[in-house]
Amino acid sequence: MKSKVKLKVIGISYSQIRSGAYALILAEENGQYHIPVVIGASEAQSIAITMERITMPRPLTHDLIVSINNAFGITLKEVYIYRFEDGIFSSELILDDGAREITIDSRTSDAIAIAMRTQTPIYTTRDIINETGFMCKMQKTPCNVFCN
Repeated sequence: MKSKVKLKVIGISYSQIRSGAYALILAEENGQYHIPVVIGASEAQSIAITMERITMPRPLTHDLIVSINNAFGITLKEVYIYRFEDGIFSSELILDDGAREITIDSRTSDAIAIAMRTQTPIYTTRDIINETGFMCKMQKTPCNVFCN
């Protein structure tokens, strides 16, 4: 098994690459590399609401998933971004119900939206960082995306 690299969510920007899409910026927790993940508008909104600590009057889809997991005693242990192919990241949710651990395929944007709501760690591989990441010398903001 490849060693995992822990990531953190840095921010969201309007995508320069794809019209109507957004770029979710992930960064190595203890490094200088950033990874842009192209996501849709609804996922960007869901993530932004969590980042801004906004409480919605009714649960969004990702809030509902967290509520269902909690009701059935299911814990999200980690999100693992395990592949990058044809411009698409593939992710897994690693879930635990106390008796078994289950891995479920997920869109990366959905996995991260859920992970942010549950303070669950997000991981990827060094190979994915090397292939998709860009180095940022500024540690406090994601360079080349939010500041030039």
